[in-house]
Amino acid sequence: LWLHYFGALERGNAWRACLGKICRTQYLRHYPVTLVRPDGSTIEIRYLEPRSVIQLPVDVNSLTEEEKRQRLAARKPKAKKETIDDNFDPNEYMKFWSPPVEQMPIKDRGELR
Repeated sequence: LWLHYFGALERGNAWRACLGKICRTQYLRHYPVTLVRPDGSTIEIRYLEPRSVIQLPVDVNSLTEEEKRQRLAARKPKAKKETIDDNFDPNEYMKFWSPPVEQMPIKDRGELR
C-alpha cells in the first residue's frame, strides 16, 4: 500500500503520455525525404521531420548576370491588367422581362394591380 502511494506500482495507460514531456535529446524516428541540390540533382536522406521535399538554396554569387536578372524578375509581383467589359446590351435580355401593363391582355391586368 505504501509503494502504491508513491507511484511505484502505478500502472501506465494511454493517458500517461500526455502528463509529462518526453525527455529525449534526440528522437529515434527519421523520415525518408528527397533532398534537391542547387544543380537539380536529388538524393534520398533521412530527416527528423516528415517532409516530402527539401530544396537547398542556390548560391547567387555563382550565377551569371542573366540568371540573376531572371531570378529577380521571377520574385517581383507581376502587374495585373484590369479589363473592363463594357459590351452590355440590355436588348438581349428583354425576353426575360415582363411586358408593360399596357401591353398585357385585359384579363391579366387585374392580377398585377
